Amino acid sequence: MKIVKLEIDENSILAGIDAVALVEQPAIEEEFMYFSKQEFAETFTDYPEAAVNAAKQGIKRNEAIGNKCATRVGKLRAQQLANREAISLDTVRRMRSFLIRQRDNYELQRDRKNYDACGYISYLLWGGPSALPWAEKTLRQAGEVFVKDEYNDLDDACQAGYKAIGLKTKNGRKVPNCVPIQNFEAVLIEELIKQEMFKSAGKLNGIEVYTTKEEAIEAAKEAGISGYHEHEKDGEIVYMPGSSHSEATDTLLQESFAAMDEQQVVLSPLMVPNKLIKRMDDNGEEYFVYFTEETIEKLAHKAMKDEVIHRVNIEHDGNLVNDIFMIETWLSEGKYDKSTNYGYNLPKGTWFAKYKIDNKDVWNNYIKSGKVLGLSVEGLFSEIMLSKVK
Repeated sequence: MKIVKLEIDENSILAGIDAVALVEQPAIEEEFMYFSKQEFAETFTDYPEAAVNAAKQGIKRNEAIGNKCATRVGKLRAQQLANREAISLDTVRRMRSFLIRQRDNYELQRDRKNYDACGYISYLLWGGPSALPWAEKTLRQAGEVFVKDEYNDLDDACQAGYKAIGLKTKNGRKVPNCVPIQNFEAVLIEELIKQEMFKSAGKLNGIEVYTTKEEAIEAAKEAGISGYHEHEKDGEIVYMPGSSHSEATDTLLQESFAAMDEQQVVLSPLMVPNKLIKRMDDNGEEYFVYFTEETIEKLAHKAMKDEVIHRVNIEHDGNLVNDIFMIETWLSEGKYDKSTNYGYNLPKGTWFAKYKIDNKDVWNNYIKSGKVLGLSVEGLFSEIMLSKVK
């Protein structure tokens, strides 16, 4: 398998973004999100009584050991829950994120009956085990879709001289895969190859499909449905969540459009660091390229400088579409990046953009219809990619 690390000279006229295309199949395999006309600004007090009691118990246990556990934010969260104060949707997101990250540590201390451990107490302060399913249910009702068991602390997870590449399983737990910085590029190449060799079966009619029944069943549970059914894709049997295709389709549409009204705004990642992207050379041979965090930053800055951020076409056809323009853009800063509030769990350095779609034809016939699902950058750097492969 041929893999090319793509490096760009931001000062070259042959390097840079020329336009952004609305596409059905984004190369980075990440779809955009819709935004409703009215922001979801509701507050919540309906969290379970068990979460209130857990917070109270956590406060009591923490006081008994001198309040040495949890940060100021964790202690404040416990007081809010114990008093059943109204909490915002953003706080619900933070609760879910914390409870997922610390769940294994809590369960470990619980099984050891080490009830004075900070891993046990801090989890109670954030509402304990019952708070997580409530938070996920609340976020789904707000129209949010999120990745299960995400880990948002990779940027700070390794000691000095090491850098994380995804997760690995150690003693039955998912932990950051920390490698020496000097070996980072070699290990990254290996991981990218593994991603391509062992990736999921992709999508069928816009719905994620899986290579095993177990994965489909787990995805169905996450979506609030049950069972699985079989389909044929490219001559292979794949498995789709839900006991029927209509059930899976209905769930997909509910999640995709629950937050969509007529604000006509989409949010999407444009480029993801170290994401393996398939390409073909002039001889029809398949190869892969990836962009580093540094290269993506250069491209993003150059796109702003060259004022090409509002140039949008459909499926890379070269015909610019009117009344579509970028209203916000940023590079992900890691675990506290605001993209996590929208359900994304992408690495530091991911380039995000938010576009306003004032073109009614594009909005109705391409966005709402599902004919296009994401954004894809295009530019002259494709010529440089091919030159590096030969």
